[in-house]
Amino acid sequence: MYNDLNSCLVEGRLTRDPEMKAVGTENKVCILPIAINRSFRGKNGEEMREATYVDIQVWNGTAENCQRYLSKGDAIRAVGELRLDIWQTKDGNTARKHFIRCQHLEFRTKGTGKKESLPVDSLACPEGGEPPMDF
Repeated sequence: MYNDLNSCLVEGRLTRDPEMKAVGTENKVCILPIAINRSFRGKNGEEMREATYVDIQVWNGTAENCQRYLSKGDAIRAVGELRLDIWQTKDGNTARKHFIRCQHLEFRTKGTGKKESLPVDSLACPEGGEPPMDF
């Protein structure tokens, strides 16, 4: 069996407060919606800015810490796998959304350059390494 490399490293700021959801009776997932900002020079030399938006998905103990300590505007660094969620909308269409399933997360404090590293705990995913996707 061959697996391609699937590893993402992103830094960004939360666009909303973290959103916690229960998954079954023993698992929790927290969604961290972030904006990844980029500045560059346009054709005429003017400074341009753009943002890429992505959700970071963290599980169980790390999810609880994110809910407790993070809020809109906070900066984070996340390492994880790029995943695709596919579902049926109420009107019967198929919807798709990419997200990053976090394996390592760092809280980056506002403007001080300090950071608090918070590795994903061993219970981050249910047994078997795959979190359930039905939430």
